[in-house]
Amino acid sequence: TTALGLAPMALGLGDGAEIRTPMAIAVISGLVASTVLTLLVIPVIYDLVDRLQTKLGTAPHAAENPREAQAPEDLERETPHDAPGPHGYPLDPETA
Repeated sequence: TTALGLAPMALGLGDGAEIRTPMAIAVISGLVASTVLTLLVIPVIYDLVDRLQTKLGTAPHAAENPREAQAPEDLERETPHDAPGPHGYPLDPETA
């Protein structure tokens, strides 16, 4: 929406437009570039790195047994069903 708001300024409409037009074009270009990086480039790079880690077997989810992918301290901290939940009430085994 900011880029659309700057469109009249970038088109050079109005008095003194020759001074404001380059700034509007630079701002619109920056907004478009950051949007493309955020929505397209970064997720693609993340996916490629994740696939490479999985292929090499270094990703945490690459283990055959998912419990092996957890850190050992996480395995020790598993909560029993009779322990109090986050609000102090016992956890219900049917919903936990």
